[in-house]
Amino acid sequence: MLNKRSIFSIVSLFTAANLLAIAPVQAQNLGLTADQLVEQITAASNTAGNTLRFEQHRCAGNPKPGDNTQKVISCLYRLGERRTLITNAEPEGSLLNISTRPWDGGEGSSGALIISWIAATINGNEPVDWDEAADSLLKTAAADGVGGATMGRVDFTVLDSNGKLTIGATPNSAAASQ
Repeated sequence: MLNKRSIFSIVSLFTAANLLAIAPVQAQNLGLTADQLVEQITAASNTAGNTLRFEQHRCAGNPKPGDNTQKVISCLYRLGERRTLITNAEPEGSLLNISTRPWDGGEGSSGALIISWIAATINGNEPVDWDEAADSLLKTAAADGVGGATMGRVDFTVLDSNGKLTIGATPNSAAASQ
């Protein structure tokens, strides 16, 4: 018999697989490399007094969905406090998408912070510019179990299972075409 935790684990794996399957097919990327993302989020977290320590755990090349002749580079980073960030990038380094494994952090907490930091890094502005949108997204996810929001050049999806968040970020195709 499946319990809520088992169902959420299945949904989380499905979401991560979808991010890997969907984003590489898109023509655009998030506009920076994984190294730039890590550097800028680390700086934002230091400024906020909530320092994240990114430890690259492993990277692997995977076949690009829709074109098995090309590869996508997937990297897993440990951020401390049992938090994990996953990036998928083109071989030359451009990020295609970002996701997390489930972690604690509902409204006004680490979940909102990481969303604000990612949005600011991709959009080239300050995290405070995205605080309200991040909190609103997490309120929706807490109420409905899932939420989505566009923040400038990035589309976020959040799954919430009793405060355990799985966050995904992909390029906003409408912003890329403007």
